[in-house]
Amino acid sequence: MKYLLFVLAISVPHIAIAKNDSADYYRNNTVAFSLAYTDFPRIEKLFSFTYTFASAHIADQFGVYYYRTIYTNLRIIAGYSAWNTIPSLAKKVYGQGGVLEIQGKPHNYEKGSLIYYSRLNMCDAGLMYRYNRFDKHKIDFGIGASYGWSLNSYVDTLITGAPWEGFLYDYKDKQQYIGMLGIINYDYLFFRNILSAGVGLKYRKYSGFYSPQIDYDFHFSYNF
Repeated sequence: MKYLLFVLAISVPHIAIAKNDSADYYRNNTVAFSLAYTDFPRIEKLFSFTYTFASAHIADQFGVYYYRTIYTNLRIIAGYSAWNTIPSLAKKVYGQGGVLEIQGKPHNYEKGSLIYYSRLNMCDAGLMYRYNRFDKHKIDFGIGASYGWSLNSYVDTLITGAPWEGFLYDYKDKQQYIGMLGIINYDYLFFRNILSAGVGLKYRKYSGFYSPQIDYDFHFSYNF
């Protein structure tokens, strides 16, 4: 009996260590950093002109997200993302950096009407299901809610003269939004499942936005 207890005392810690050190050890927490290309099916996508040299069009949007496994294949997600407001990392417009702006719903430029959205920030939360059949390849999909805020431009005064001539004066104002979120992610795990990289799609529909927003992202993650 004493010999059996001695063998168990030596073996169990080694079994636990071997499990934790294995490449298949399941990690419950993930922090992901994303770069996204953003599309608006029903809105014209604009890039405002700036005087900053555009070195490269890195992304329309940057984000950071946290995932936590709460039960078997179920995960919760919380994150923050924002439109790219760094001209040197934005799309070139006439050789210069262009910050992302989105045109408002078509109108006749009456006083107070929306001209464009800019500087959108998004906070997301939701529930994900992870398909775990393969060791290295993971697929997640889920739904959630999103809260956003932006700095928009509105018509203040419109002075018209001869045909096709006039002056438009605008003003800036902040706007807030509540909306729904749909997510699909694919990830490939490597370096003993500590790191992963993949692509994803996020579908957002905000009240106050004329068109849904679709984000196509590349993300790099740390799992622990």
